[in-house]
Amino acid sequence: DQNFCMGALAQERHLTHVCLSILEEAPFCTPSLREIGEAEAVLILGEDLINTAPMMAANMGTATIQDAANLVEYCNAPVGTKYADLRASHGVKDPYGVKYWCLGNEMDGPWQIGHLEAAEYGLKAREAAKMMLWHDSDIKLVLCGSSNSKMSTYPEWDRVALELCWDQIDYH
Repeated sequence: DQNFCMGALAQERHLTHVCLSILEEAPFCTPSLREIGEAEAVLILGEDLINTAPMMAANMGTATIQDAANLVEYCNAPVGTKYADLRASHGVKDPYGVKYWCLGNEMDGPWQIGHLEAAEYGLKAREAAKMMLWHDSDIKLVLCGSSNSKMSTYPEWDRVALELCWDQIDYH
């Protein structure tokens, strides 16, 4: 944590403090966008701050494929579109340039709100991927796999989801 704080620019240290407070208190030691928001997450986790690339996750459970595309537009489109203009109204004119996007997370888990069976997830991820790529063809997409190898659906869940959208994704 100290290296993370020391790497922050002076004007960003207040955001670093917020992030570290969340890290100390959050269940899995990861900040949630509900707690810090997209702008702060990209700033805190962005390449310019700690020489890493942020990875955002599109909600594949309760959100729509349009919501996923809107999030890419918000983060990566130049000013002049609905969601890029919204980003600018939040004080960030330049696109964040988020390159890596997860298509959901642990969607095989019955504990997830909006849990999907493999075929449902694969189809939804494929269509979300198409729409996300329309907004930014340079992004890299990550299909979520089984939460762990002890799941009763493993590895069948992964196989089914991959067969449905392998041609739209970059990583699994």
